[in-house]
Amino acid sequence: EPKVLGHSIGLNALPTVISMYIGYIFYGMTGLILGPFVFMAFRSAKEAGLFDFYLKARKV
Repeated sequence: EPKVLGHSIGLNALPTVISMYIGYIFYGMTGLILGPFVFMAFRSAKEAGLFDFYLKARKV
């Protein structure tokens, strides 16, 4: 369930459902399982500032 999975990896239910759906669309059952973890990795990288150079270059 998205709520249980989201709580265990630190995401809210809505981003968990969305990442599971997108993962399923692109990669099937593997994406369904790995989608929330990939989303969490991107979110953590953004919070750590790994995308700041890109955002500054695009002036977003």
